[in-house]
This record gives sequence, C-alpha cells and structure tokens, in this order.
Amino acid sequence: MDVLELLGNLTSVRVTGTSGARLLLDVAGAAGWIWIVEERAGIAVQIDVNNVSDAWLRKTSLLLGAGDDTEEFCLILDGGKVWLYRTYSLAMTPVEWEANLGLLMTVAHFLANNAARKIERAVVGGVGRLA
Repeated sequence: MDVLELLGNLTSVRVTGTSGARLLLDVAGAAGWIWIVEERAGIAVQIDVNNVSDAWLRKTSLLLGAGDDTEEFCLILDGGKVWLYRTYSLAMTPVEWEANLGLLMTVAHFLANNAARKIERAVVGGVGRLA
C-alpha cells in the first residue's frame, strides 16, 4: 500500500500539501508532517507551546527518551516550532495507525497542557523528580 492510500484510509489524518520530501498533514486538528524512509514513517505533530525555556526542552527530551522502547518519542525544533516526533512501521494496519496516532496526539496534548508547568516546577524544587 502506498503512503497516500494508507493516509486516505485514516479518519484522523488529512494531507494538506508538501514541503520538500515531507507530506504536510492535519492530524486530528494539529499541524503535522510525515517523512518516509525505507519501510518506516516518521510522523511529527506540532505541540502548541509558547516561549519554552531551554530547561523545559532538556527535561522534556529526557522524559520522552526514558522509555524502554527504541521507537519512543522525541522533540524537533524547526522553524521556531516544537514538534513531537515518532517513527512507525509502514506495515501497520489502519486500526494500528489510528491507535498510534491517538497516542501521539495524547502525548502532544499532555506536553502542551501540563508538562511544561510540572517540569519547570521540578527544576525549581531541585528534587530531580517530576511531580
């Protein structure tokens, strides 16, 4: 199945254009993009955060990379925007894609709504734990 056909089968995704090798997306109402490399798809969604500090970026990156899975999330800074990025196998079914994109959006919303405040508070407290 080619990428456009795959994306056409997903209810939460709409292709909005192209930018170089990227297909620009609307993912459940958020700006996003997909980049295909071999049998993998890297998908990024924009996190709605303003004026993030270097400390927030460092601590959020560490939080996202703390999982055991080698395909965990990461942050990308591009064009003054913060993007949440993760890679996926192109062999997933549409149901698996929808579930994984739902998780991607949940993490993006969590970071936009909660993580910045909690991570900054952890730095001030000096405890070294996220509370």
